[in-house]
Amino acid sequence: ERRRKADRRIRRRLLDALESVRDAARALPDGIIAIDDADTIHWFNKSARRLLGFRYPADIGNHLTHLVRSPRFIEWLSQGRLDEPLIDLPSPDDERVRLLCRLISYRPGFRMLIVRDVSNLMRLEQVRRDFVANVSHELRTPLTVINGYMEALEPEELGEFAPLFLEMRQQSRRMAHIVDDLLTLSRLEAQGSPADEPLAIVALLTAVRRDAEGLSAGRHRISLDITAETDVKGSGKDLHSAFSNLAINAVRYTPPGGRITVQWQ
Repeated sequence: ERRRKADRRIRRRLLDALESVRDAARALPDGIIAIDDADTIHWFNKSARRLLGFRYPADIGNHLTHLVRSPRFIEWLSQGRLDEPLIDLPSPDDERVRLLCRLISYRPGFRMLIVRDVSNLMRLEQVRRDFVANVSHELRTPLTVINGYMEALEPEELGEFAPLFLEMRQQSRRMAHIVDDLLTLSRLEAQGSPADEPLAIVALLTAVRRDAEGLSAGRHRISLDITAETDVKGSGKDLHSAFSNLAINAVRYTPPGGRITVQWQ
């Protein structure tokens, strides 16, 4: 009898602990769905009902992809990527709600799907993108006018003000480069999927060397060292910009008479 009473007390404590864990999971603002390796739903909390439109208890035992039918979600779930979350998934209950999904393996044969509402973060990110794009376009026109006037003037004609003029011209060019970088960032963010065109590396790096030689004006020895006959796929314009920036920085920060090698291996 004492043993039975002790067992009952132990079971009661375990049930209380289990109920406490379940209460904590129910109270979380993130949706939590327990699924097995066949993607069958075993349990979900209150937030999952709010974010995904699940019904309790009708959806217990249902297949997850019967309720969340987005092709992106189904492909991501089938891959079972525990290290790569799915970002910006529209809620099946309200497309204005954007979700971030993450998979966690918590016991053999079972996984936990965590769903978080990131609608406000996505809206703020869109505001930032629009701000960068608009400010870049608005700055480009006056900078183009200023640079045009400065290029038309000759420092020799300004006498004692020549050093100030040269500094102004340099800083104006620097601002123009910053605006160009912001426009490139805005274009890449709006582009979506990256370009996937075949690129001939030898031709690309030859053009990069010509850019560097034009800036160097004979002050450096610039050579190519290509040891791999491997081409790549991507955006020719963006890769040329990236490689050219590396070579131009090398020209700017290498003392005259130095050697610069562009190596591909």
